[in-house]
Amino acid sequence: MVRLQIQVTESQYSRIRKEAFKQKVPISKFIRSLIDMSFSVPHSSKSAKRAFSFVGMGRDSQSDVSEKHDQYLAGLSG
Repeated sequence: MVRLQIQVTESQYSRIRKEAFKQKVPISKFIRSLIDMSFSVPHSSKSAKRAFSFVGMGRDSQSDVSEKHDQYLAGLSG
């Protein structure tokens, strides 16, 4: 194995530590599994297009949906 030193935020470290504890594995093993998973996900442009094909399907006359999406989803804005 190759030793690697990285810096993470306090929040990232806390989440990593908690998840590693839940899985009963060392943090280093947990991070290696995350790296392996990230490389196993297909990153081709064809699969990305397919994954995001829903974008733009719900066009509307409202012009501020990207800014107020939470309010629209909650039905608070009209």
